[in-house]
Amino acid sequence: MILVFGASYGVVVATKLMLAGYDVTCVCKSGEATLINNNGFFIEIPGYLNKKLNISSQKLPGKILATTPENVNLDNTSLVFLAMQEAQYSDLSIKNLMINIAKKKNTQHINNEYTTFKLFKKF
Repeated sequence: MILVFGASYGVVVATKLMLAGYDVTCVCKSGEATLINNNGFFIEIPGYLNKKLNISSQKLPGKILATTPENVNLDNTSLVFLAMQEAQYSDLSIKNLMINIAKKKNTQHINNEYTTFKLFKKF
């Protein structure tokens, strides 16, 4: 499972993963989770030569499930993206989930010149 924290910035990350065929779990507020799960999402982003790309989550190869931090099961988590505004990190349920992610002992780092990803090993 790929976790993406955040429903606004996170949807952009989720879209790119879903375009590549990955299923994504979006960690967000309850109301946002209900909207995403019931209706999906639609984003408009600038494309090549100023042509706008209109993307509907319901037409992507990957699927999205939105849930609240309290309902996340970390057992099958392989990758985590943090894509929230700073103020949201002070939410107690977000803090607790991030602490639980950090407690995972079997982790692997993938480094390149642009970013660092942290993966959980599967045994």
